[in-house]
Amino acid sequence: MEKNKRTLQSDEYFCSSCGEMIKKAAEICPKCGVRMKSKESSKSKTIAVLLAFFLGMWTWVYTWKTDQYKFATVCFLGVIAWIAAVGGSFEMLIFLSLGTWAWALISTLIRPDSFYQNYNEVN
Repeated sequence: MEKNKRTLQSDEYFCSSCGEMIKKAAEICPKCGVRMKSKESSKSKTIAVLLAFFLGMWTWVYTWKTDQYKFATVCFLGVIAWIAAVGGSFEMLIFLSLGTWAWALISTLIRPDSFYQNYNEVN
């Protein structure tokens, strides 16, 4: 006996838990009850790393929910560094710029892929 096989429609995909075909709009699988993750809410680690490499602290805007304190800290320190630079001390501005770039790049690289995949679930 062959089971009645349906073809996957463009508005359907397979449940990651039980394998049942479900509508893309479904929030919960009707067969197993597992909540489906929204694909729009995930972030890309590749994009975050590229932002960190080329734009430094601006990668933290991409992951604002968890990194807003980093962005705010660097903005505050940046104002102090610019004030020092106006006074003739450019070393502080250069040190802060390179330090921020390194901090952004390293913190992005060491973060697990699962953080970006589950970004919407972060409070």
